[in-house]
Amino acid sequence: MNRCTGLLLVPLVILSHFGEAGKAPAPADLTPSAETLDSATPIGSGMIETLSGTEDLEILFTLIKAANLSESFNNADHITLFAPTDAAFMSLPDGTIRALLKPRNRDALVALLLYHIAPQEEYAESFQLGSLKSIEGSAVTINVAENDISINGAQFIDAGIETTNGLIQKIDEVLLPPDFSF
Repeated sequence: MNRCTGLLLVPLVILSHFGEAGKAPAPADLTPSAETLDSATPIGSGMIETLSGTEDLEILFTLIKAANLSESFNNADHITLFAPTDAAFMSLPDGTIRALLKPRNRDALVALLLYHIAPQEEYAESFQLGSLKSIEGSAVTINVAENDISINGAQFIDAGIETTNGLIQKIDEVLLPPDFSF
């Protein structure tokens, strides 16, 4: 498949995972209690609006906009975004963010972002040891030991931010898909 065709198919693949027909219903036991939700979350805000107003997720918001995925996020329903904080992105090797923003690396940027999305709402306190398939197609590994929960080694920073169309789980590292390169 040539690069142009691949870029045209990316929105279709995303929408097939984000759309009504492709969504997986959230299991009943993942329904949060009032105390697990971030009290600062504005009620009625979608994922993109919430990201744009969250101070430590500015780099992630910028990358989503650069990948032209804002509309896909706005149309998403019942997804979980494992959201690396700005500090997580800043810990990547020098020049990585700048390189990801280059048009020739858009496919890699999209793959990276999709690897951070689960096609259903997943609350950290409900995780069990095992794996979870990302929208990118590869699995992420969930580790649970007493009160310590991680995803591919990244620690959860808070209980999650609920939005009108999904859940944002802040994490302290950027998750890299298997064989990721650009």
